[in-house]
This record gives sequence, C-alpha cells and structure tokens, in this order.
Amino acid sequence: MKDLKDIILSLEPEFTDSESFINALPIGVHLNLDNENYLIDLTLKNDLLEFDIWIGEEKYIPTYSDEVFFSKHLSRLLEDRLEIVKDYYEAERYEEGY
Repeated sequence: MKDLKDIILSLEPEFTDSESFINALPIGVHLNLDNENYLIDLTLKNDLLEFDIWIGEEKYIPTYSDEVFFSKHLSRLLEDRLEIVKDYYEAERYEEGY
C-alpha cells in the first residue's frame, strides 16, 4: 500500500463546484490516474467517498485504514482549496474597498 499511497499523494486534484463562475466554492474533489500499471479513481463529494482502484489486472480491495486514508487525504485537499477560494474573495473584497 505504501507505493499506492505515494502515487495517490502525488496526483493533482480536480475540484467540482455547483456554480458556473470563476473561483466558486468547491463541493468535491477527484483524483485520477490511468496508465498501464494503475487505474486510480477516487472521488469525495458531499461527504461520499467513491473509489475504483486497479493494480495491473487486479482490482484492489482497500482495507478500512486505506479508506480512512483516502477520505482524510481528499478531505484535506478539499479544505485547502476552500481556504484558497475564501482568501481570494477576501482579497477581492479588500481591493474593492480602495
């Protein structure tokens, strides 16, 4: 699992939101990798964790601790993105004051 965790930690997140404007607050995060060695598809949206992981030709069945790791990592990515968006709006509001 260590190699898989390292790969998951290295993936660039994609965020989803419910709005259609720039810098909307994210409601979900998705990690994806599809190559000849791995298929990794992890999504956290509305506190629902979904995953599909294949290592080579074998479907990976995560343990409970793996699922906790996935959930915590995705939650942390989502929280970090929320902070970035909030900081953006605070800076924009500050600039409008001048």
